[in-house]
Amino acid sequence: MSVLNKPFALFAKNILVGKELDVCSDACILINDSKISKILKKEEFDKQYKKEDYQIIDLKNGTILPGLIECHTHVGLDARLANHLEMMVSITDCELTIMALKSLREDLEAGITTARCAGDQNYIDVVIKNKIRDGSVVGPNLVVSGMAIRALHGFSYLGYPYTGVDEFRYKTRENIVKGADWIKLFATPGVPPVGLDFIPAFLSPEEIKVVVDDAHRVNIPVGAHCIGGQALIDCIKSGVDVIEHAYTANEVHAELFHKYDTWLDYTSGIFMDESREAFLSKQNVEKIKYHRDSVIKSMELLMKADIKFSLGTDAYHGLLYREVEFAVQVGSTNKKALQGVTSNAAVVCRVDNKTGSIVQGLNADIICVSNNPLDDVRVLKDVSFVMKNGVVYKNIE
Repeated sequence: MSVLNKPFALFAKNILVGKELDVCSDACILINDSKISKILKKEEFDKQYKKEDYQIIDLKNGTILPGLIECHTHVGLDARLANHLEMMVSITDCELTIMALKSLREDLEAGITTARCAGDQNYIDVVIKNKIRDGSVVGPNLVVSGMAIRALHGFSYLGYPYTGVDEFRYKTRENIVKGADWIKLFATPGVPPVGLDFIPAFLSPEEIKVVVDDAHRVNIPVGAHCIGGQALIDCIKSGVDVIEHAYTANEVHAELFHKYDTWLDYTSGIFMDESREAFLSKQNVEKIKYHRDSVIKSMELLMKADIKFSLGTDAYHGLLYREVEFAVQVGSTNKKALQGVTSNAAVVCRVDNKTGSIVQGLNADIICVSNNPLDDVRVLKDVSFVMKNGVVYKNIE
């Protein structure tokens, strides 16, 4: 990590500028006081500015783009560890926090400068968010949900169970008081049951609605873990802002996404990344394999329907680039997949006034890769340069 008094001037063959990731060739970004102060051509810099007034970083033939935004992770969960789901309820908050500090540093080094946390034990995400903000912990800037809310008879390794409108309202308000940036609900199982077409819906429409209404009154969004079925209909109609997963979504659900202008956060790697199986229980691996083909078809259907989306790994730390590749495999263009971890992801996280695009006045959250990801998203695997809030955390030089 480097911090100097001089402002920065970054040079590269290509810079992906603005929310539309427009290519600006042979360009320069000036950075002052953690913000992007100007984007200009290299020849313009040479004519108007003195190099000795800047800390020059020449990324040569690389492509500069906004820092990546991970839209579904958990700081106290590491999907790269065996039986990580069961671990969430078997180890202490201290151990979860130690894991989080390691994972978040690795996320940052992989080019993730902002991450949206989808629930953690005992508000450790809120604490770590504040520690990152004051500089005592290294990691992406966090958008946190505190304690996820689940039903007494429902699914989740996170949070505590509640039942009835009054308890759901109370927990929503407690999360807000504790510092949550958004509220997370668990509406269905994690993956579909084997041999059954029916998807259990653990939350009543009234329970969902009271959470949405209370959160929206204070301008806080709501996300719902929901793989499909009636629960997906209930969540969208109740005003949930972001649906997580939607693994069994169909044409009816796709129409509702459009009608209610609801975001989808794809976590396709849960089913499409076979490397994850090594870290799951035998029972969970069987479920994943059984449903893999049908889930991919649902993802293809939703992508073809042009549902607005962001991308997340669900705690496969440092591997967000794979989700971009999976989005392309199920039908996304390279550009939309890349926006799913940059400009559109920033909208989902409600930080688009701060980050997610290379625009004058926004935070200097910037990464560099070897070639243009609009041509080949696989280049996101190797991030050579990482800057967050104007501070360099990784540099090939």
